[in-house]
Amino acid sequence: MREEAMTDAEFIELVRRNAPHIANTLLHVGRVFGDPSRIAWKSQYPPNDMLINVSSGRVEIGKDCFFGHTVMLLTGTHDVTKFGPERVTSYPKEGRDIILEEGVWLASGVVVLGPSRIGKHAVVGAGSVVRGDIEPYAIYAGNIAKKIGQTNPQI
Repeated sequence: MREEAMTDAEFIELVRRNAPHIANTLLHVGRVFGDPSRIAWKSQYPPNDMLINVSSGRVEIGKDCFFGHTVMLLTGTHDVTKFGPERVTSYPKEGRDIILEEGVWLASGVVVLGPSRIGKHAVVGAGSVVRGDIEPYAIYAGNIAKKIGQTNPQI
């Protein structure tokens, strides 16, 4: 016996009834644009609702890294000298890696543009945009992120 297709109204009602579960799921599931094998995840903490774009490089997540919501790690870029469809298809396939060393904390809304390396136990404040490298144990914030402090590493 073949089941009938759900009507739009039935689908909307199903989503409405399950909205809290759907919202909770979306807040705890990362998304990947590109080949997931280009991600090395060594942290035991979840990605939350992170977006990882690996179209132009690899992403490495070190041990004990953790994240606020809506963090974006973006290796991808396009050739601004091109126009129309060529701009869409013209992008580097390598060379824009993002590496997060051990213990990095990226607060909610952080955007990291490759190529970037964020040093051990560095902290990046909410809403910041990182372009380039961040030294270990540093605290950065802003758009473009700038150093605003330093942590005191415990030995």
